[in-house]
Amino acid sequence: MTRFAIFFASLLLLVSCRPKAIETMAHATKQIDTQYSAAYQEAAKACLERSGNWKEYDACMDPWETGADAVRALHATTLALDVADNKTAFKGSACAWYRAVAVVDAVSPVELPAASTALASSWRRKC
Repeated sequence: MTRFAIFFASLLLLVSCRPKAIETMAHATKQIDTQYSAAYQEAAKACLERSGNWKEYDACMDPWETGADAVRALHATTLALDVADNKTAFKGSACAWYRAVAVVDAVSPVELPAASTALASSWRRKC
């Protein structure tokens, strides 16, 4: 009976750990998106005021568009976390998520506290 209890407890821990990690990563993605969106809107206003024409505006917003592309890729990677059907697949998806966060952090023209916090996670060291 004790072996069964230990096996059941281990199985329960394994099954419950993954949804919690997915929820945490999804929440971090939402925070990164919210912080980037707010900074993007402010940058768009500032670029519009400084620019004399649309070509100058586009040049001003270029780094922000690169960051927005990275945030969109992060969203796609986050969605892939939920379809990982085993521990190995989840680890691969989680590592891809951390790489996507690192890209957002690297290309973002502004510091995103949520990205820095996510990159400091202990889960990242498993990749």
